Amino acid sequence: MEGSIEMKKKSVANLTGGVHHLPCRIKYDGPSSVSHYFNPKPTDVEVEGLKVEEAHFRGRKLLGATLPMPQGYSGFVLGKKSLGVKKASDVSEGVGNIWEMNAKFGNITYWNHDTLPSQNDSILRSLHWLAVADAVSFCLIQQNKFKPKWSILHLISLFMFLMGMQEIVFPPRALKIVWGKDRNSWIIPENGDPAELVGVSWLEVTGSKLLEVGKYDISFKISLNEKATGWDDYPIFMMARVGGRGRYTWRKVSLPKEGTKSIPADSEKLEIEVKPDSVDKTLYFGLYEVWSGKMKRGLIIHEAVVKKI
Repeated sequence: MEGSIEMKKKSVANLTGGVHHLPCRIKYDGPSSVSHYFNPKPTDVEVEGLKVEEAHFRGRKLLGATLPMPQGYSGFVLGKKSLGVKKASDVSEGVGNIWEMNAKFGNITYWNHDTLPSQNDSILRSLHWLAVADAVSFCLIQQNKFKPKWSILHLISLFMFLMGMQEIVFPPRALKIVWGKDRNSWIIPENGDPAELVGVSWLEVTGSKLLEVGKYDISFKISLNEKATGWDDYPIFMMARVGGRGRYTWRKVSLPKEGTKSIPADSEKLEIEVKPDSVDKTLYFGLYEVWSGKMKRGLIIHEAVVKKI
């Protein structure tokens, strides 16, 4: 069915500062006294150029950041236009499928559940695509190849923005690393660069995320440096579960001999399902070697990725 969007309203509400992207699904659509129950506050923390804000939703701590719309772009809230009584022929021809602008906004605040915002967050990376799309479109227009208002890359950007939480990237500082605050054990840069294992006998690197219903693939991107020792004789395991009392799914993993690779291998993916009847839909996952007691060195952790499949 075809439709159209009308953007010519003379006066609409400006919701700048009041649009939020929450890491959950709210089964309600309508007016609510949001400001009485949801009160974000600034913090003194700044990570990767993002000023961190803090809020709580139904007892769960949220950490977020406010992103301005890219230059030349605005955000809009659309609603279906009421046309009164419509003929059946009008509906079949798409005449009644008309949307109108009800509000606009110049920024959006997105929230993570208990993890710091990062330049690797999906919503922020999707906005970066708009700048890439503009640059590519400009080059093509300059070459007189075509003159569209929206290029394929713009549409890809919009798709990535709407998909939002399909892929969640955890930089090292968003993970919980046992002995991570001890610089004799780990070096974890503030800027989100890879974490380097100096030396531990207990390897435990974990993360968590409140997820929607669906199936997910969990992986770590890692490498070994020239100082790597202690990895030959004992198995490394990845484990994941849904909910604090959920049952673990696990995989024995092999570390790469050279280069940077994702583990586990494609043939041994660690997949887990968040079911509709799960009371606690929080994913808990981790990378472990805690059994041998042997000193291990030289592991580089680039990131962990949770991807909806």
